[in-house]
Amino acid sequence: MRAWGLIRRSGALAAGAGLAVLGLSVPPAAATAAGHSVVAAGTRSQPVNHSNVGEPHSPELLRKLAGPARPLGARQAAPALRREVIAGAVQGVDVASFQHPNGTAIDWAKAAAAGIRFAGVKATEGDYYTNPYAPADLTGARSAGLSTVAYAFGIPNGNGSSASPTVQADDLITYLTGKGISPLPPVMLDIEYNPYGAECYGLSQTAMVTWINGFSAEVLAKTGRPPIIYSTADWLATCTGNSTALGNGPLWIAQFANIPSPSPLPADWSDWGIWQYSSTGSVSGISGNVDLDQANPDSFIDPGKLMVFNPGPRRSQPGGTASGQVQAYPEEAGPAISYAPTTMPSWLNLNTGTGQLTGTAPSAPGSFPVTVTVSDATSGATGPVSFTWYTNGIVTAISPGSQSTTGGSPVSLQLTASDTIPAPPITFAVTGLPPGLSAASNGLITGWATTPGSYHVNVTATDNSGSSGSISFTWTVTTAATSGPAGQVRLDLAGKCLNDIGNKSANGTKADIWTCGTSTAQKWTYVQDGTLRIHGKCLVVPSAAATSGTPVVLATCTGAPVQQWQLAVPRSVNPGAGPTPVALANPVTGMCLADPGAATANGTTVTVSTCDGAPDQAWTLPAGPVASGVPGKCLGDAGGLTGNGNKIDIYTCNGTTPQQWTAEPDGTVQVLGKCLDVQGGGTVSGTPVDLYSCNGTGAQQWQVTQSAAGAVLVNPQSGLCLADPGNSAVNGTAIQIASCAQVPGQGWRVQ
Repeated sequence: MRAWGLIRRSGALAAGAGLAVLGLSVPPAAATAAGHSVVAAGTRSQPVNHSNVGEPHSPELLRKLAGPARPLGARQAAPALRREVIAGAVQGVDVASFQHPNGTAIDWAKAAAAGIRFAGVKATEGDYYTNPYAPADLTGARSAGLSTVAYAFGIPNGNGSSASPTVQADDLITYLTGKGISPLPPVMLDIEYNPYGAECYGLSQTAMVTWINGFSAEVLAKTGRPPIIYSTADWLATCTGNSTALGNGPLWIAQFANIPSPSPLPADWSDWGIWQYSSTGSVSGISGNVDLDQANPDSFIDPGKLMVFNPGPRRSQPGGTASGQVQAYPEEAGPAISYAPTTMPSWLNLNTGTGQLTGTAPSAPGSFPVTVTVSDATSGATGPVSFTWYTNGIVTAISPGSQSTTGGSPVSLQLTASDTIPAPPITFAVTGLPPGLSAASNGLITGWATTPGSYHVNVTATDNSGSSGSISFTWTVTTAATSGPAGQVRLDLAGKCLNDIGNKSANGTKADIWTCGTSTAQKWTYVQDGTLRIHGKCLVVPSAAATSGTPVVLATCTGAPVQQWQLAVPRSVNPGAGPTPVALANPVTGMCLADPGAATANGTTVTVSTCDGAPDQAWTLPAGPVASGVPGKCLGDAGGLTGNGNKIDIYTCNGTTPQQWTAEPDGTVQVLGKCLDVQGGGTVSGTPVDLYSCNGTGAQQWQVTQSAAGAVLVNPQSGLCLADPGNSAVNGTAIQIASCAQVPGQGWRVQ
């Protein structure tokens, strides 16, 4: 008799019960400096780099999902948020040998008491590694009343061993059966970013689809059920071309974002089965960081007995073939699974032995509720899954009309579309946008327009059935104003400033460093389009040379990206090692403005160099407004007051002293002689930001990282971003820290 009661959509499990969901955490003691676990490789040899075997997933997946401000490295993913836990969702984890530092066992009874109801366990990688802890983890989790899933980390190029999908599938099955794991748990294929080289393992999209299907076919033949597929929408789009031919296995999707549910979904799934929403959770009974997962509330989970995955909304062409599958995975020996049609349109047929749905859709558009009740005679588990079957509607993309934007100005434009039949969210594909702008799949266009010109923008809106509608419109970007913060560009070294040699304006004039003074040769203007100007000319990297030591020169201003300089923290800087210096990076060459060799002699020629965060690259721009990605709004010190704890807010840009900020080389952002500060050193999303005496604490450190929405200001202590909550345009809205996202209310720019 299992100890846990029935859990499903209306289940009694409180969302996140007992889970201490943390932000960035220190890896367990068994991790190397690179973040990889030191584990035994079982009985397998490791002829090539197999350093990822102890990790649940690839470091590249963590980097991809961590957001724009995260440094490279395993286990440094975006912080989990309590808001990501869906009410009523069954909670789970997935583990590997990383969760066994120095051989420490997982206490699955404690994990179950903390609210965990299912566990994914990495069993193999390629055909060269077996996780020595997998058998005990699977057995222990089952004994604690959890549902279990065993997974293989697929290596489609073999990485020094067999590249055969059949061999790799058999390797997992043989390993588990050989260790006496019976019945065999559901199998999951972890197919994702290559931890050892080319993202797609050197395979074409067609070859990758063939490989995945080969693995799935072997698992289906050996177990009677297809594997669950674990991946990300980004990887599947890149490496399979968003194939719609990846089999009938449920989707286990990885996405670390503060959103109600994963979006966008890969093309071959209309819903997700399990969502991995964090890699930095903390769960009682498990050492160190652990991946947190939750099952779709529309699925049916009876822990330790039966997992039934909802296929999600289904779509068919009017009069076309209808095909779908309800997938059930029993935990008990048997299986004796049956499917019963509780609610079913007359044109749809259910195979009561397999859960296969077939039929011919009606000729007219419509929507049809479907409920299938699944029963396992062996364990006694029974429960329904419900979804809607749609026949095709008509998608209409709605034109926003002609757009006009001043160069260097923030943009926030939401595209819309309609569908004649209610359906899952419509996705947008946008081409032809002005440089500096980007469109999310939900149709939100954000960024800062950089280059004057007239642009022909094409928009295609598509629903899950493949119906689409397209529109085009013109977007004009006018020349940016040539005004902006003016004054010295200070080098954080020996009191030197960026200097126009000879105070000249001729094209080709070089810049040097010189003792800071009042000369007009040091009066630079940081213009709205990101250029540094003096005497009407722009500082530029000649010929866009990406070579360290290339001197920068003056040239006629064009507004082109090669003339732009962006505040940035070099990627090599460790945010936990102290102050994070701000550099001026050129977006075309990727090089930073530098005083070569950290020389202090007047007349040293300024060059570009590889961005490394050294003092010779630490510059401070003239004080000026920090504009929000919400058009017309700026970061302000409320009322211009200087008392500790004074509110920081959003306000109409007005050029007054309370809006004159500097990003200092020590990683602080200052106004009126005081620092931008996270109130009380808080690390929780929603903590207010205030003004406070500069004190060198982590609460006053800000990493400046460029994104499509603008410069994202990240507080490394919390891992959260400076945010205007809800992208508010209301004067006086208090600024806070929140999960990093490419939204207008987190896109900032010196104006």
